[in-house]
Amino acid sequence: GIGFYVRPDPFYLPNDMGLHVHNFLLRIFVENGIGLFIFTITILVASLINLVRKNLRHELGVFVAIICFYSFMPRHIQFNPMSIVLYIIIGRSYLYK
Repeated sequence: GIGFYVRPDPFYLPNDMGLHVHNFLLRIFVENGIGLFIFTITILVASLINLVRKNLRHELGVFVAIICFYSFMPRHIQFNPMSIVLYIIIGRSYLYK
């Protein structure tokens, strides 16, 4: 959904209330367009299919948990430890035999 961005000082309300989308896929679609949205969905769905097909159960569980977490996060996927784990799992879904 759409909600207020969490600020360090909750009593400071400027003219721009800082509305941000609280879903990474919706935010990619709104801020970057349909091209990047379709590319992101394609990569995520293909990774999910590869994880199921190759029977990587542990990676599948972590992948689904991270995607669920990002569904309620008011930022894009960024460079943090959780994202690094997601990138490793996506790479492993394509490279594992």
